[in-house]
Amino acid sequence: MSDTITITWKNGTQWRIHRSILKILTNGELPVPLGFFKEQKEIDILLLLGKMEKEGMQIDNNIDAKFR
Repeated sequence: MSDTITITWKNGTQWRIHRSILKILTNGELPVPLGFFKEQKEIDILLLLGKMEKEGMQIDNNIDAKFR
């Protein structure tokens, strides 16, 4: 399993997240200020992945978010 999760948005751009951020999120804290994110969807995805990690769900290295 890679240390990086790559999310591909529907416009083709990619966002890479290091898994260590998800570990921090399991403590209920956002690792960086909200102003760091460009869009609300980035915050939403990061929080969702943190919840999945906390519940013990396996998260793939590549997530394709082009379905919308």
